[in-house]
Amino acid sequence: MISSLMQTVATLQYFREERFRTPLQAERRIGLWVDRIGSGTGQLTKRKLRILGQYAAVYVEHGYGECVGASAEKQMLGPGDVFICFPEVPSTYYSTQNWKTYWVVWNGSSAQQLEQAGYLRPDCPILRDTVGEVMAAYQSLLLLMEREDLVSVLERKIVLLRMIEGLFRHNHQQCPPISSCQKIERAIEFLSQNYTRSLNVDELAEMFTMSPTNFRRLFKKYSGKTPKELVKTLRISRAKELLCHGHAVKTVADEVGYEDVFYFMKVFKQATSMSPGQFRRLQF
Repeated sequence: MISSLMQTVATLQYFREERFRTPLQAERRIGLWVDRIGSGTGQLTKRKLRILGQYAAVYVEHGYGECVGASAEKQMLGPGDVFICFPEVPSTYYSTQNWKTYWVVWNGSSAQQLEQAGYLRPDCPILRDTVGEVMAAYQSLLLLMEREDLVSVLERKIVLLRMIEGLFRHNHQQCPPISSCQKIERAIEFLSQNYTRSLNVDELAEMFTMSPTNFRRLFKKYSGKTPKELVKTLRISRAKELLCHGHAVKTVADEVGYEDVFYFMKVFKQATSMSPGQFRRLQF
């Protein structure tokens, strides 16, 4: 099952952003970090669609512009608007009347969890910020971005969470409610990108604000598989690709999320009726 968002992404032409700040070890451990902040002014300069690979909040202080997000439809931006960019959604924004913008870019595993929980939604990328949440975050981060001490690392995370909480609090009633079908689609997309992680049904259900029983039932209904079965299918599919390229069985097991190579070999044989070694030899 492929969501309408993923179908849209597949038909668009875009380039992938390759500029990232390497997060500190402490930032990785707490799961949320600021990549960069900035501001700019501009006239009419249309930009190509890009995959940012991170999250971004672009606040329009004055002037007007246009943006394209998950819907692939052009939408207008004006003073007080915030355009949210998502890691794997092709998007762009540009000025149509001399504007001033400020932006905050962030990433991390906690950022993904906030999206999955519905605090930020690709289908609702334009938010109103009449109380200055993004500007407050920008001003606070100006003083923190060059610091690498543990206190500053935590303060940057707190600033981000306050900004996201404020935007959600003032906008969640304007976005249409997420249906159970949409939640399961998001869960499938999440597992497709995180199948190497060890996640149980209770954790997934909590992430998508559903009861474990309802989540398990609807997941099976919409995908034809249980979450465990889908993860196994994704892991075996990736393992086949790696084995076709000559990777060692132990390396492949680690790469697809199996810490025990012997258990990986057992699962692989159950799925394909041959051992990983036999499968690899058939490719050469």
